[in-house]
Amino acid sequence: MATSLVSLPPEILLIILDSLSVGDIVRVAQTSSALRRFVLSNRIPLSKSFNHSYTLHLPLTCTTKNLSPQLLYTHAVKSMAISARLAQSLNGSPIQPRQSVVYSLEALETKWDPTKPPVGYFVRDRILAFLNRQGIFVLLLGEAGDIEKHARLELQAEFETEIAYQMSQGENSLLVATVSLRDNGDLMHVREVCIAKDGFGSISNHLEIGLPLDTTSCVAIRDPYCVAVNTEEAYLVNWREKTGQWLKFHPHNMAGDKPGRDWTLFDILTIIIHPKDPVLVIFDCSDDHPTSGMYLADIPKAMQSIEETVRPEHILSLKTRSAPVWTSPFTPETGSDPESYEGKMFPMGFRRLSDSFWILDVLISGDIAETSDPNAPPDRSALARVSYDLSENWTAQIEIVGDI
Repeated sequence: MATSLVSLPPEILLIILDSLSVGDIVRVAQTSSALRRFVLSNRIPLSKSFNHSYTLHLPLTCTTKNLSPQLLYTHAVKSMAISARLAQSLNGSPIQPRQSVVYSLEALETKWDPTKPPVGYFVRDRILAFLNRQGIFVLLLGEAGDIEKHARLELQAEFETEIAYQMSQGENSLLVATVSLRDNGDLMHVREVCIAKDGFGSISNHLEIGLPLDTTSCVAIRDPYCVAVNTEEAYLVNWREKTGQWLKFHPHNMAGDKPGRDWTLFDILTIIIHPKDPVLVIFDCSDDHPTSGMYLADIPKAMQSIEETVRPEHILSLKTRSAPVWTSPFTPETGSDPESYEGKMFPMGFRRLSDSFWILDVLISGDIAETSDPNAPPDRSALARVSYDLSENWTAQIEIVGDI
């Protein structure tokens, strides 16, 4: 005789649900009123789901432990609806907004400049931050089109600015790293803005230093590190300890073409900082150079005080570690010296599956590998997503996500 889920003892039912994803649990709850009541009265299934950390979109400062089972289920249903709409839009019609809310900038004493609109956006729940000519604005948005609270970080308006954000671990503050691009050397700031309702907008200044770099192309922050990068060099600081290091990178797999000379990365697209370990992930994106690709570099364990690292003789050359291995789906180059073609790499960033389980997603565009089908169109361009599992020694999973 078949046994239904409803007839099982609660402890057995919890064991079954424990192996399911957030979407599976939502679908189980929608099959019968009895199962829906069970999920609504138990926080455990959703909070222990293996993919809850990156699937459930919870309000700021809320966790699966301090939300009621009813609210947890409500947010799970909303999160799955958003995921379904995004999946449908991937190879179909562009996603259409369900609601449009207009916020007036009048209270901020700034105006929308169509010739130079805001850049450097950060969005999380009801927090919105952006950069324009008048500075960096951090907003607490109301639900009815009003701005409840706001803070402004002053910048020197005559300089271009690179910016990066990080939410603090407790989600009560926003770390903001900026580099102002100046003719006489770039200027780095690290500041922290309170985004909790009590004390919203209070600002702490952690760092203000001149850099030995110019023409900074990107900046990244991951407490306690901040790094500024141009195409050939990086300047890394530990802003809590006020130490730093000026860096160049040597690919682990490139021997020098002349005695005493090694290749260096010279077309760095961006650098991101590992969320748990002191490791830099470097993306060099040269079209016609053998160093193009992704590299790992260990952050030096001992760095000098900031004042001692700004002279050229203090540049440290770091040899990168072996790059994570993945099987390219793209057509190899041909000729007398063929190279495996990996296409253009665009890092999407890290996502957390649990406190110790992280994934790095990278989008790669290129020509899809040739097939044996004679009717297949030649040189079909595609977009692939490579997901690196950091907990399993950077093992990679590849998925073709669409044509270009």
